[in-house]
Amino acid sequence: MVNKDKFYGISLDEIGLPTRWIGNVPLFNQDDCMRLISYCEKNDFGILGVEGFNVTGSSRTPNMEAIIDFSELMKLDKIHFKEKSASIARDFVSNFDDSSVEFEFVLIR
Repeated sequence: MVNKDKFYGISLDEIGLPTRWIGNVPLFNQDDCMRLISYCEKNDFGILGVEGFNVTGSSRTPNMEAIIDFSELMKLDKIHFKEKSASIARDFVSNFDDSSVEFEFVLIR
């Protein structure tokens, strides 16, 4: 369960994120994803995964085309994992065609 005051130790309110909460899950639109990814790069967070959702009202449905998992990358390249995961996540989100999809992030320090 995510504490709405702290997301992986990040005070989201201080950085003006997320786009919205669905229950205890912070979701980020494309612009807010870019801000979160930049924050991760500057503050030594890696991105373990990103999952996109179609949001209707207060419910969310996984978008199976909007999922990326970096767990294998972490195993293969522990030294450059944080930089590579942020770069790939940025490319993935910014090039995703459906701007209505909102994303959940799994971070690692």
